[in-house]
Amino acid sequence: MSRRRGSQGFPFFALLLIVTGVLLLLQTLGVVPWGMWIDLWRLWPVLLIAAGVAILLGRGAPWLAGFIIVALLAGVVALAYTASDRFGGGTNTITLEEALDETERLKATLDVGAGVITLGSLSSESEELFRGEFRSGRRSGVESTFTRTGDTATLKLERKRGAFFFGSVKEEWTLDISRAVTVELAINAGAVELRGDLSALDVRDLVLKAGAST
Repeated sequence: MSRRRGSQGFPFFALLLIVTGVLLLLQTLGVVPWGMWIDLWRLWPVLLIAAGVAILLGRGAPWLAGFIIVALLAGVVALAYTASDRFGGGTNTITLEEALDETERLKATLDVGAGVITLGSLSSESEELFRGEFRSGRRSGVESTFTRTGDTATLKLERKRGAFFFGSVKEEWTLDISRAVTVELAINAGAVELRGDLSALDVRDLVLKAGAST
C-alpha cells in the first residue's frame, strides 16, 4: 500500500526560508532598510507561535496552517517595516534649555530605558541652567517637566514611548548643567552607557539605579 504524499506535515521551514530570501532580496535592491532586521529580531517569539501552528494543524489542515503562518509572518514584516527608518522612522532630535535666573539648586531626574547618557557642565560664563539634546526614533522621544520654586528648580526627563516598543535607532541623551548651582541628580535606567565628567559641578547627591550598564 503506497503512502499518500498529502499526509506530510506543513513545510514550515521551507516557507521561512522563502520569506527570508525575499526580504534579503528586497534589502539588496534598496526597497527596505537593513536596520529592519533589528526590529524583526525583537519579534522572534512569533516564530515559536508559527512553529506551534504548523505542528498542530500541519497534518490535519495544512491549508489553514499555511494561511495562519503566512498571515503571522506578513504581519511581523509589516510591523517591523512600519517602525523602520524607511517608513516613518528615522531620528528625532529634541533640544531643551532653561535660563539660570536666580536658581541656586537643581534637582534633576532622568528616566531612560536604554541608550547612551552623556553628562557634563556648561561653561562658567553660561547664563543657562541646563542645556540638553536628546536623539531617538521618531516614535519615541523625551518628555520633560520643569518647575521653579524660589531658588530651587526641578527637572524630570522621561523616555516617551510611541506606538511601538522597539526601534532601530539608538537613543542618545546629552545633558550639560550650570556650574553655578548645586546639583541633586537621580538616574533610573535599564541598560545604558553612562559617559561624562561631573568634576566641575557641585554635586551634593547622586543616585544611580540601572540594570546591565556601563
